[in-house]
Amino acid sequence: MSFDADNKERQRKHPDPWYLPEIVSIEAVRVHFKKPVLHAVGPKRTETSEAVELRVRTVEEFPVRALSPALFIGDVVVNEYSAVDKHLYRFVSYETQRLKPGTRISLGWFGSDIKKKTKTKFTLELLREETR
Repeated sequence: MSFDADNKERQRKHPDPWYLPEIVSIEAVRVHFKKPVLHAVGPKRTETSEAVELRVRTVEEFPVRALSPALFIGDVVVNEYSAVDKHLYRFVSYETQRLKPGTRISLGWFGSDIKKKTKTKFTLELLREETR
């Protein structure tokens, strides 16, 4: 099946344009970088030496849309993500000081109405720290 055909099939299965699949698991890791990495903060580029990576497993793939899926951890929006495997995504936040353990995690579409967020059963729990 082609990329377009897969997306059309998901749209038939879930006609709600705000649909996002259920999250099965979230693993959060604090990463310390040996060499600072560049990332964007609004229109500016800045360097950082740490991040929090969240590996998110879902029951099915995210639908393809103009908007990006995002995790909402308290008032921190995490919309930088990449697919790692089928139904597995890596979200990255460089706002490590603002992320507080125990904070409820919601899932929604970046830039959409806040009411469209879906609370998950997960809270932010850092499993370990890594140096890369």
